Amino acid sequence: MIKARYFFIFCFIFLFIGMYLYKKNLPPRPQVHAVGNFLSQFLSRTNEKLIPDIVKVEKYTIGINLFSDRNYSNTIVSTNFEDCYVIKLPRHFASDIEFFTHEPCKIFRFVSLRNDNTIYTNWKMIHTPVKITALSCNHNYVVSKDYPRGMVSLPSGGPYSADPILVKLSSKKNWRNIIQFIGVTSKESSN
Repeated sequence: MIKARYFFIFCFIFLFIGMYLYKKNLPPRPQVHAVGNFLSQFLSRTNEKLIPDIVKVEKYTIGINLFSDRNYSNTIVSTNFEDCYVIKLPRHFASDIEFFTHEPCKIFRFVSLRNDNTIYTNWKMIHTPVKITALSCNHNYVVSKDYPRGMVSLPSGGPYSADPILVKLSSKKNWRNIIQFIGVTSKESSN
């Protein structure tokens, strides 16, 4: 009986240590992610176009998680994006995403000043307040760009965090009828 009690106390302590390490992104979590990134880059060298299961698309609603692996959402209530779909990427995604759209669309990106935003020099700044608060960086600004029907290739953003992607379609059809995912391309393999 005493051994069982010590076992449960031991498990309980390590559960809280694990939660703390996860929350603060302390070792060994970064090393595990580095190994995962290495393996995904290795796979993308053998298969350049790879559609991971970690990329998800959902209708934007107030309070929706904007990343596929984190619970970060826009804490400022705004109805400006209710007609949009969120392409959910992992928070620290490091690849370009490519898709074909069968109609014109408008892409919104929530950006952070900590990230390298030179990729958005020809995008339009939108004056809609957003606030996605996280540990590594906060996303407080919105940029947009209109895309015609055809191929769309979007960088994930970074280096601190991927920038959330919102797509506003020109019609009210379901996104599955309009957007056809091609895949993701590793940044290393695209150089």
